[in-house]
Amino acid sequence: MGALVNFIMQGPFQALAVAGVLGVLSQILLPLALLSNGVIALCILTWPTRQWLVVLIGTLVLVIGSSYFVAARPGIDFPLTLLLMAPMWLSAKALAMTESQSLSVLIAVVCALILALTIQLVTGDAIQWWAGWLKIAVSGVKNVSFEGFSLELMNGLMAMMFAVAAVLTVFIGRWLQAVAYNPGGFAREFARIRFSFSILAAMLVVLLVTAVINEHLFKDFILIFTVAYFFQGLSVLHFTANTLSKGQSYLWPPYLLLFFFPQFVIVGLASVGLVDVFLNFRKSGRS
Repeated sequence: MGALVNFIMQGPFQALAVAGVLGVLSQILLPLALLSNGVIALCILTWPTRQWLVVLIGTLVLVIGSSYFVAARPGIDFPLTLLLMAPMWLSAKALAMTESQSLSVLIAVVCALILALTIQLVTGDAIQWWAGWLKIAVSGVKNVSFEGFSLELMNGLMAMMFAVAAVLTVFIGRWLQAVAYNPGGFAREFARIRFSFSILAAMLVVLLVTAVINEHLFKDFILIFTVAYFFQGLSVLHFTANTLSKGQSYLWPPYLLLFFFPQFVIVGLASVGLVDVFLNFRKSGRS
């Protein structure tokens, strides 16, 4: 991995080659969009504006240009790489200026709120809009149907996934940067993710307002806000592992459970994050 980071850091055109190729291929294999944006985030975190802009704009042009030749996946007409660029850029710039991963997560959450709100307002009926999208998305998959699938929370779940993806792009960039310049720095920074009581109070006010205005939007926002406290709970978990010197073996079980039972683990870790707002599990320890 160090060799890859060294190649990327040789200059903007080397970085563009990596980010651009990953961005183009992400239209076939969606997870590569995270890596493409992660490389751009690395450049934003490390270089002055004139250099990382070459990488961002170049990747943008390559992905848009290639989209005319690559058959789009059903229901995904807009490349995911491009959709993630705005929150990635905002979150990476905030991280570069403040060294606070908490702020990066919060910005991604706000971007997801805007996305969910926009879909609700533009479509007029997000449930029906997502129903139409699912019909297209599953049309090319054999023996798959969305009949019986509850669409009530679809808008919030998709915005929630968008927030998680945006956070991961910046975390990938920060981790790559730490590999080359600050070994162990990412883990120390990640272990400090925490949201203050005032932020929690602001979220509650937003939820109260949306509960009065629009029930569907209220449910969407609850799911999106869960992302912030999921990462705070995950931070507590990593901090505990480091403090108790448990190493990677301590973290494997929760990550495996996250893969097989994400709904339970996300709610559980988000609950830990919420409790941490009041108790601050890390106040007497050292990361």
